[in-house]
Amino acid sequence: MTKDDPYHDRKLYHFADRINDRGGVSALCFKLPRAINLRIALWTLREDAVTCLQCRKLLRQRKAAEPAGSLTPAPPALDKPHPGG
Repeated sequence: MTKDDPYHDRKLYHFADRINDRGGVSALCFKLPRAINLRIALWTLREDAVTCLQCRKLLRQRKAAEPAGSLTPAPPALDKPHPGG
């Protein structure tokens, strides 16, 4: 028991990295992809909500490796006509 979580009911929030064909989500910190056990942990896509220390460390490393000023590609415009008709 810890002072900040006396009942052990707080769950870690991992950063979602991969999704399998059955909908299982693998955490960024897992060495081998596997579904997160949702009884003991949860997942998120919000970087500021991650509580797993290993996921946070890997997110910081990813950000440091990005070139300065790089932007994620924009999604395709929805107002363009579909090429099939």
